[in-house]
Amino acid sequence: MAGVAHPERYYTRTAWVKDPYSGKCAQKTVGLVGLHIVQKTPSRPQWIWSTFEQVDNLTSTFNDGSGMAMPTSNPYSVAGLPPAPPKPYNVSRIRPIHSSTQATNAAYQKLLAGTPWQFYQLVMTQWPLAVSSPKTIATPQNTFPGNNADTAFANATMETFDQASIFTGCMSCHAATQQATDLVWALKDHAFPADIPVISDPQLQQLQGMLAQSKIPDADVKRTAAKKDE
Repeated sequence: MAGVAHPERYYTRTAWVKDPYSGKCAQKTVGLVGLHIVQKTPSRPQWIWSTFEQVDNLTSTFNDGSGMAMPTSNPYSVAGLPPAPPKPYNVSRIRPIHSSTQATNAAYQKLLAGTPWQFYQLVMTQWPLAVSSPKTIATPQNTFPGNNADTAFANATMETFDQASIFTGCMSCHAATQQATDLVWALKDHAFPADIPVISDPQLQQLQGMLAQSKIPDADVKRTAAKKDE
């Protein structure tokens, strides 16, 4: 979190961080800039996929406001380390967050006011259209929002250069391992446990409790229902 303008607006933890150039480890305060949440339900065996970001990512943390355009592809090779220190570049969102998702974010951010979680936002949620159909391949035409290219479907910090095509979105990308590893790569199968592990982190417990008490409707679910009626 060194050099971050408003570290209090992040969910932070202390972690051991390895310097890739010196090979030495040191304790650092790290902040959560983005996360994916996936969950499997009885009627959606191909998982429901959501991606979230911290709201300062594109205004200060990963963008200096200079107006310099983001590169069209990763300027650094994944095979080796960039020069130390690497030259920074401005990260931008290519497609806007849908208006209904923004409305949902505003409602939850109001609910979470006074906590770091009010500074996070949902970018999009993707799920299978076919109910209880695990064999249906999870490509865009079989998922919501389909081939809609007008909606953000990628995380700007974790999928910075995968924002151009819905075919690099969550489900389409993970569909390549649909049969072998249940789409999530880290698991073989049976990823819908009967009992949920206890959350011990105090900040996460607070978030869980606040969301459990909320009665805010999910605008994205309403939008899906309307689309289905059409």
